[in-house]
Amino acid sequence: MLEDRRRLVLIILAIAIVLSLAVALWLIFGPQKKPQNQQTGSTPQVETGGSAATFGLPAAPPERLEQENDYPIGLKQLAMSFAERYGSYSTDEPQKNIKDLESLMTVTMYKTSLAQTPVIGAAGFSGYSVKALSADLQSVKTDSAAVLVKTQVTQTSGDGITPNVYYRNLQLTFIKSGTEWLVNQAKWQ
Repeated sequence: MLEDRRRLVLIILAIAIVLSLAVALWLIFGPQKKPQNQQTGSTPQVETGGSAATFGLPAAPPERLEQENDYPIGLKQLAMSFAERYGSYSTDEPQKNIKDLESLMTVTMYKTSLAQTPVIGAAGFSGYSVKALSADLQSVKTDSAAVLVKTQVTQTSGDGITPNVYYRNLQLTFIKSGTEWLVNQAKWQ
């Protein structure tokens, strides 16, 4: 009797293990459901067009649409970001600021900036950190723009004890290349 019970328990355990293994294999290798928002094919389809009303938003007033056509959106922010990186410099990594900004400059501006930046100073560490305070869009044409960026410059020398803080303006001239705005000229004032 005891032997029959052991046999029954072993059979039940064997069946449970086989069923568990079958379920695990089915979950791993069984049919996969694709997410409903995923499209089949090699290239994803991007929905374009659609007005604000399509997405449940009120339509933009004609004055705003006219401003957006005349005003290069984001140019002030681009100018401020550019000024901060352009003016920040360290003798530990000379020309790094210029190389980081290469994609935002015309070829002429990039080469001129590299030529003007000193490679290594012999008199210890020197660094400049620039913070853009404001930007003023001075002129905008279809293919060019001028922006004046007001900055705060903090100069640190090798002693690091007394940083020198002063204010400077950076006059930026942009040109439009395709759909991108590129810095063509930068002058500190």
